[in-house]
Amino acid sequence: MVDETRRAARVFLRDHLGRWAPGFGAKLAREDPGGFHGALGALGAAFVTAECARVGVPAGPDLLRLRSPDLGAAPMGCGPVVEATTE
Repeated sequence: MVDETRRAARVFLRDHLGRWAPGFGAKLAREDPGGFHGALGALGAAFVTAECARVGVPAGPDLLRLRSPDLGAAPMGCGPVVEATTE
């Protein structure tokens, strides 16, 4: 159980939180220097980066690139709900 929990933490950091949290925290720190949200962002970025290093996965960048809002044909993409018709 311990090994599986550690594996799940690595996967979660590698595929999700570790990819965007350092950049998000750094952005908060840049936008609110000396403020509460800036301090919280810096702390969050440092914590997630340290956790990534601890489990051996790369942390995401300090600057996030935005992707295109065009979802294409991605079935799991966020967008307007389209009701199915039964014609």
